[in-house]
Amino acid sequence: MILNIKSYLLKIDIYSILVLLIFLAAPLRFYVSTSIILEIVTFGLVVWGFAKHKFTKKIWSPTASKFVVYFFIYFIISSFISYNGFDEAGFANENYRFFLFLIMLAVMASLPLDFDKLSKLCLWCCKMHILFTLYEFTYINLLALGDYDGIFLVGKAMASYDVDSQYLRESDNLGLMAIRPFGLMLQPQKSGFVFCVGIILQYIRNRLSHSHFTNLWYILFVVSIFLTGAKTALLCALVLLIAIKLNIYLGQKMTRKRLGIYHVIIFVLIVYSLFIGIDIQNIALISSNSARNDVLNDNLCFLNYDIPNILLGIGIPYQKSLLIHGYICECFEARLLAQVGIVNFILLLWFLKSFYKTYDKRLNFMLLITLFFMCLHYCVINAYFISFCMIVIYCYAKQYKIYTM
Repeated sequence: MILNIKSYLLKIDIYSILVLLIFLAAPLRFYVSTSIILEIVTFGLVVWGFAKHKFTKKIWSPTASKFVVYFFIYFIISSFISYNGFDEAGFANENYRFFLFLIMLAVMASLPLDFDKLSKLCLWCCKMHILFTLYEFTYINLLALGDYDGIFLVGKAMASYDVDSQYLRESDNLGLMAIRPFGLMLQPQKSGFVFCVGIILQYIRNRLSHSHFTNLWYILFVVSIFLTGAKTALLCALVLLIAIKLNIYLGQKMTRKRLGIYHVIIFVLIVYSLFIGIDIQNIALISSNSARNDVLNDNLCFLNYDIPNILLGIGIPYQKSLLIHGYICECFEARLLAQVGIVNFILLLWFLKSFYKTYDKRLNFMLLITLFFMCLHYCVINAYFISFCMIVIYCYAKQYKIYTM
């Protein structure tokens, strides 16, 4: 069988339990508390690392440790300065989980874990998510239209949302007039990015053990994203597949063919942007009728702050303060920029670029472009399983020294 389910189910160990717990963390939180699962995992890895190696191995590299400590202190201080009550804290939770992702990345990259097994398990979960998405899409659109309570695993979670929301009604996303499946991440956007990391996992696994079904899985991942209606995830997946199948990505030697394709892509993006109406005087959009407009609007509204805030940030941005400045709050990257300011944001980009550097230049591009898209429209990096997969992909590539073909 393609998924080889039996071999996985018969080999239950600490790795499989850990991955399954993180994978199912979102729907499980409606039944048992899973709100601090990554904190527990990270703390456990630090304790295990020091105990196992008896301080002979540094858990963090000097660069990573200094960076993580700096931003953690910055986060704590800015939280106290800008704290305005839990009801208006808004996005503090998102920023906290983003920095926790960086800490977990630094910790796991310095430990001798079995990343081969972890990558297999993560990829298996991504493939299982295809089946669950197909089941959920079929159930709520064909078998039991409007029955949000009866869906296995996520029924209770879906029922907690307003039926009139954009998720629980027929949607015209990508021209598909159907109710968008939540998936096991409990939001269509986040579930869509499970399939994006699935594409990368399939790519790196295929580098060491060639699969006859690789192209089939790529197709199934893209189809599943289409069913979720997640346009940002679909765009990300297409960029990933162009890098994999057409060998076109930034960071490679330029040829006439690649230069021509870059010109076409830039032209399409320019034409696409012409449909956006911008009020230059008020530094905001005239209308906001799409995710594309919302993202641009939030980035433009950052310029409404005073110069000191633009340079050094405003602290943890609670929702009310952002709305006053014209934010729609659809873009995590814009909210993060508002919190830390341009200076710290440049430091953050430098860290990610230097840390996410493997032997495979194509993979470097795929990891960074996926991080970009996950922070662009929505704060997808805060989904436990997705952030865990991104860390496993990086560590697996470093451990097995995957080179550019």
